[in-house]
Amino acid sequence: MCIRDSFMITLDILLNVRKYRYTMHNIKNFNTIQIKSIKGEEKKELVEHLLPQHITDQILMNPSAKVELTEEYKDCTLLFADIAGFTKYSSSVPPEQVVKMLSNLFTEFDKKCVSLNVYKVYTIGDCYVVLGFLNANKRNPGLEAKNVVNMGFAMIDIIQEVREIIQFQELHMRIGIHTGNIIGGVIGTDIVRYDIYGQDVLIANKMESNGLEDYIQVSESTKNLLEKTY
Repeated sequence: MCIRDSFMITLDILLNVRKYRYTMHNIKNFNTIQIKSIKGEEKKELVEHLLPQHITDQILMNPSAKVELTEEYKDCTLLFADIAGFTKYSSSVPPEQVVKMLSNLFTEFDKKCVSLNVYKVYTIGDCYVVLGFLNANKRNPGLEAKNVVNMGFAMIDIIQEVREIIQFQELHMRIGIHTGNIIGGVIGTDIVRYDIYGQDVLIANKMESNGLEDYIQVSESTKNLLEKTY
C-alpha cells in the first residue's frame, strides 16, 4: 500500500470519528433536553402531591401573607394500612433489601393514589395512611369513600405481587377504613407537612390494628355512606 493510500484511509477514519462525535454530541444534547423536560413534569407532579391542592392554592395566592392552613372537614374517609409480617421479614434479610422492598412497594402504592385521586398523608415505617380527597374545594364524600376502598383492594393485589418477587409468603396487608370528621392542616414553616387529627383518625387506625390479614375492615359509617351513595 502506498503512502497516499494510507493517508487517505487515515483521513477517512478521522472524518468518520469526527462525524461520530458530532452525532453523539447532538444525541447527548437531545437527551439532556428530554430529561430536563421529564424532570420538570415530574417535579410539578411531585409538588402537586406533597400537599393537598386547596392548601397549595392558598399558599400560591398569598405567598407573602400569613395564611390559616388548618380546617375541619366532615365525612372524610381515611385508610390506614400496615404490613403484617414485616418484622419477621426485616429480621431475615439485609437492611438494604428491606429498604428496597419498601421503596418498590410504596412506589406502586403512590401510583395508585394518583390514579384513584386519593391523597397519601404520610408513611411511618411500614404504615401507609391515605385521605379520600385531594382538594377540599372539590369534594364528593361518596366517591371519596369508593376510591379509598378501591385503594385498599389495590394494595392487597400489589403486595401479593411483591410477595412473589421477593419469595417471602408471609407478607400481608392489614387495612382499616373509617369515615368521620377530621382536623387537617400544615405543620411547620420552613419544612412543611400536612397532617390530620381527631377522634375519627384514631378510629381509622384502630380499624386497621384490629383487622385481619389481606382483608379490609370498614367501619359502619363508611359502610352507610357507600350504601347511601351506591
